[in-house]
Amino acid sequence: MSEPVLVDTPDALEQLCTDLARVPIACIDAEGPGQGAFPDRLCLLVISAGGAVSVVDPFRVDVRRLAPEFSRHDRPLVVHDVAYDARLFGLSRLPIGLVHDTAVAASMLGKPKTGLASLALELLGVTVDKSLQSSAWARRPLDARAMAYLAGDAELPLAVHAVLWPALQEADLLDEVLTETAYRINKAYADAETSKIPGWWKLTSARGLSDRGRRWLRSAWIARDALARKRDRAPALFLPNDELEALCRRVPSDAHELRQMLQGRAKDAALVAALQQALACADDAIPEAEREQLEAALPSGTERERGKQRRKRLNDWRGVESRTRGVSELAILPGHLADRLSAIPNLGLVEVAAIAGMGTRRAERYGSVLMGLLEDR
Repeated sequence: MSEPVLVDTPDALEQLCTDLARVPIACIDAEGPGQGAFPDRLCLLVISAGGAVSVVDPFRVDVRRLAPEFSRHDRPLVVHDVAYDARLFGLSRLPIGLVHDTAVAASMLGKPKTGLASLALELLGVTVDKSLQSSAWARRPLDARAMAYLAGDAELPLAVHAVLWPALQEADLLDEVLTETAYRINKAYADAETSKIPGWWKLTSARGLSDRGRRWLRSAWIARDALARKRDRAPALFLPNDELEALCRRVPSDAHELRQMLQGRAKDAALVAALQQALACADDAIPEAEREQLEAALPSGTERERGKQRRKRLNDWRGVESRTRGVSELAILPGHLADRLSAIPNLGLVEVAAIAGMGTRRAERYGSVLMGLLEDR
């Protein structure tokens, strides 16, 4: 295993960019704060390239300087399970280009276990120590054990990739893997953008509240988030969503009633103070962007039932095709793709091919079949 180098100065980052420009392939691994910290943010970026491992400290250097190398489409970046990494990159406004995701590859090849430790053991005969997996990566300084762990996590996917990628090509699944990886990256970036507005509208009860109730829910959500930032602790750890929903089913008339509604949570003085302040802002208007998220159209009961029937036909066909080809159902039709296809009846071939996550190879192979399965009967 390579001795990792800490990149925490602009000069060291410039040298890393120069080194990255020279290699034909690199592996990246992003670490968030871990241990229920809040908010999610990029805390470390580990890069393995050309036999060297670099641990980049985003608190000391601007990782966006890596964008020209990360966003290339002529050189793959190997990542294991890119969705969370992409979310952290999205929050940091760091683009990524061509990614080879070893977790997606393993899934499509039908591997029963796709975690990095499981694949390392199966494919390489290597036992991986994951004892630091949930470490608080926002803490500084990094000790020698943490640096060694990070280096190992960055180098292993390259070795796993060397085994999986020829198998993908032999199974004619390369396009499906790249398409699914790109879909997960795009979704993670979109989710990162959405997370920048208050997420109260995601709660099930939000649709059933009066307008004033929604304003109170929004105000309480924002207050809880602000307190969570001060504590660097996930909001649900001190006021779970179900309790927040129950609290906001009616708007308290004053601070005394608010305390009564909080019950045992009233012992948390900081929470009480935050919600009291929120109560004073409960009449603030809901921004249009948040209202649009809340009021997104839902299908009628009849259409939902037809959608279920279309989804069942897709599932039945997918299972048969998976067994026939000897690949996973994810390779045939990912669940997210089946969900979106089954929600839209009577699609044409061009429309099927244009669905995000479909991909050229899958559309060529199954486009006509999918059109038939999606016809209402």
